[in-house]
Amino acid sequence: MARSRRHGPRRSNVFIGSMAAIFAALLLFFGFTKDVPFTHGFLVKAQFESANSIRPNSPVRIAGVEVGKVKSVEGVEGSNAALLTMELNDSALPLHEDATAKIRPRIFLEGNFFVDLKPGTPSAPKLDSGDTIKISQTASPVQLDEVLTSLQSDSREDLKALLTGLNTALNSEPTAEEDAESSPLARGQTAAESFNDALDDIPAAEQSSAQVFEALLGTEPGRDVARLIRGTANTADELDRYEGELQDLITNLNLTTATFASESTNLRATIRGAEDAIIDDAGYLRALGICADRCSAGDVWRALLDACARDARLAGAWWQPALDAILARGPLARRILRATGERPSRRKLRDVYEVLCDCLRDDRMFG
Repeated sequence: MARSRRHGPRRSNVFIGSMAAIFAALLLFFGFTKDVPFTHGFLVKAQFESANSIRPNSPVRIAGVEVGKVKSVEGVEGSNAALLTMELNDSALPLHEDATAKIRPRIFLEGNFFVDLKPGTPSAPKLDSGDTIKISQTASPVQLDEVLTSLQSDSREDLKALLTGLNTALNSEPTAEEDAESSPLARGQTAAESFNDALDDIPAAEQSSAQVFEALLGTEPGRDVARLIRGTANTADELDRYEGELQDLITNLNLTTATFASESTNLRATIRGAEDAIIDDAGYLRALGICADRCSAGDVWRALLDACARDARLAGAWWQPALDAILARGPLARRILRATGERPSRRKLRDVYEVLCDCLRDDRMFG
């Protein structure tokens, strides 16, 4: 007699469909969240004054390397502040109590942001999972609309007027009168066009500026700058000690400048003609102790030098031989012209200036 075969209870279609739905939901959950249920990484919170620009799943980075995600953004009751919860992986640890967090744009002028996290100094105590970074250690980006909102209506109108004026100044065509007073290179151009032309000269100018700055470093950059600062401080201290004398110096300098200004005609003639210039201001000559209606600049200098020689305190002064030589042989420019001749060749000019350089090096008179 054949044995009957036993069959287990048959699963219903509803049960099989439910299991398939649950399995599909788990696959979707793991695919999108990439989290294992009932587990999480290191959680740290940070309070910001504003977090309108950050969203859940925004990246958290340390030194440009992604170390976690923003899990949630919650408002703080009674204020505009926000509390961010971030989940970090092991590469972000350890964090310290002086850690800082800043919300930064991922791409300039784009609406994507990330949290720039700095773990703090090793000497500070460590943060535990669930701890909060204080609001004083966080910063949010300033948006353009926030800047404009902070301006009052009058300030906004002034800003508009400023931008309008700047546009007019840069793009207005010059008038005929303005062109007549302008450099030939800039005639017919707007200010913006002239500025663009000036940019072509910037590389050469910057190269020269770099050479000047390099020269200012001195021969020993590590010490010369410190010596310069120390010398400047010593000079300032000495000037402060002799404040009264400094005031007298400035007063006398003002008087000297005023005198030069009043005698500008004679001064220009002296610069042009040197010792041969004629001074015909009798009052000015009398002020210098010269009883004459007119005389040459060289005669004035000789009279002043004779007066100094009669003063026992100035007799034999170190500068007297040099002035005697200048009065006898003329100023430097005249001596150079005498040495080169009326129509000097390039070789003659080079030879004369080589001698002049030797004189400067050896601290002796030329010519």
